[in-house]
Amino acid sequence: MPSPRTLALLQSLRGNNPLSPVQRAQDLIIAIDAGGLPLIPARVNDIARQLGLEVTADAQISETIEPIRLALIADDKMRQRNEPLQGEGKCKDRGDRINLFDNSQTLVPIAGT
Repeated sequence: MPSPRTLALLQSLRGNNPLSPVQRAQDLIIAIDAGGLPLIPARVNDIARQLGLEVTADAQISETIEPIRLALIADDKMRQRNEPLQGEGKCKDRGDRINLFDNSQTLVPIAGT
């Protein structure tokens, strides 16, 4: 656990506004693409859950990264079109979450990943 002084410094650099789930996911993918390796699977799983993805407690990082990447691609496409994704709505088991994946559409990872 960082010291209170370190936490205060980090908070002053970042500001008081926490990062959105999409920004956290983008930062994660950028770090992985640059050669980084996430060391805490719980953080990766938390990011995925905040994006509305189903993740088991014992999911491997490699099993979670690809759905996060696909969710970011879907989010980017949605923002470009400024319209809801097909399949968007309430999920049965997570009433407030969005189902980004629909069997009728195929998402392709960004080239070079």
